[in-house]
Amino acid sequence: MAGINDMLLESDGKPRYQTPPVHSYRPLPKDSIDLVNIFKIDEEKALRHLDQLEARDDIDKRWLAIGRTRLQEAYMAIVRAIFQPTRLQFSEHDNE
Repeated sequence: MAGINDMLLESDGKPRYQTPPVHSYRPLPKDSIDLVNIFKIDEEKALRHLDQLEARDDIDKRWLAIGRTRLQEAYMAIVRAIFQPTRLQFSEHDNE
């Protein structure tokens, strides 16, 4: 199983820095990709802590679910702040 530090490496050990080909996302420089990856790793660590809490019987699962959702929303907002996606532009005929 790959460790948290291995997630950013290809199988040959080279770092992975290709921006995904997603509509409305602009290409990012390497330092921005590195910054997003830092936050994605932090998010995964926090989610794993929540997974451990979920296994306990003395935790209010409803509030834990709310906390998990808000944590995920916070990290999503941070990543969107870096990626700065835009609205898609359609021609007049594509809008139908």
